Amino acid sequence: MFLIISRTATDDIKKNIQSLVNAGIDAYAIIDKDLDKSTKRLIKYDNEQLEKEGYLFSNVTHPTQKEVYRITGWDKALYHAYKSNENYVWICEDDVYWNRPAVIKMLLEKSSSLNDDLICTELAPSVKQSPRWYHWPKCEQITQKQDKWMGTFNQLSRVSHRLLQKVNSYAKNHSNLLLHEALLATLARMHNFKVSYLTDLGLPIYIDIHWLPEFTQKEIEEIEEENSYVILHPVKSAYAHKAYSLELKRQLK
Repeated sequence: MFLIISRTATDDIKKNIQSLVNAGIDAYAIIDKDLDKSTKRLIKYDNEQLEKEGYLFSNVTHPTQKEVYRITGWDKALYHAYKSNENYVWICEDDVYWNRPAVIKMLLEKSSSLNDDLICTELAPSVKQSPRWYHWPKCEQITQKQDKWMGTFNQLSRVSHRLLQKVNSYAKNHSNLLLHEALLATLARMHNFKVSYLTDLGLPIYIDIHWLPEFTQKEIEEIEEENSYVILHPVKSAYAHKAYSLELKRQLK
């Protein structure tokens, strides 16, 4: 299962989902706002349901955001992934860019034989290695054992069901998922689950996932000139989505 998190059901999101489905991928979009009801590929959850289940605050990066981002697509994606009972679920933010569906298909096929509980991107492996990471206090709220603390970029990540079970238990007990970038890897390390990185897969894919700055049109063009397969984050430019749409039309001819 491949889940894309999006605030609204835009045409780009619908095209993205359909292109993945056409490539043989079981893809869905978790829609945070402005969707009257769920469809076959577009999933909606009411905030009241998430509140009742304790799935809150998984995307809050600063105290001032707490009410604005009380419940977001990340809370809904984690809940849906858990409820699906799938052995592994991929979660992807809508500002992750790939230049053709074959990129995601390659990623899923390569990882299908792996039992890693979290496949993600390196961010803050430990306090010693990344002492200035802003969110260590969130890890401390999860466990006092500093050697279990870990932060990861999860904008494109695969999560195992047994790790999602730990997330669900934490939600039930605390009604607060803190921040997914602190929660997932720290829970995994607490339970001796395996965490690995996308770059460990050894695929011929150019992968660059970071927080900021956003990729520019010029940067995307330069990267694609030298690489056939590309995954980038963050990409919010209209250019990239337009270029991807043109690539889809070319492939579907």
